[in-house]
Amino acid sequence: EPPRNITQNKILFPSDSKYITEADLSGLSKYDVDLIRNEIFARKGYVFTNKTFKNYFESQSWYTPNPAANYNMKLNEYEQYNANFILEYQVAQGWK
Repeated sequence: EPPRNITQNKILFPSDSKYITEADLSGLSKYDVDLIRNEIFARKGYVFTNKTFKNYFESQSWYTPNPAANYNMKLNEYEQYNANFILEYQVAQGWK
């Protein structure tokens, strides 16, 4: 299966309404998996200090940085599960 194309100005994965599976992440690069995980927080307005994520998400039309989100971020059941699942996947891949 060819690698998926990560496109500009689109949500990478509906991680707020669907559980991510290993099949969803299989074949993706470390960078793409990093983006999918961090997108969960970006959609809440998380302000990134990591230059790579900051530059990527600031280039997305849907991203609105909100400094208050860093302290009051509430994740729904899907988002919490997916953030943890992706982190576990990254560890299993030796990426974290």
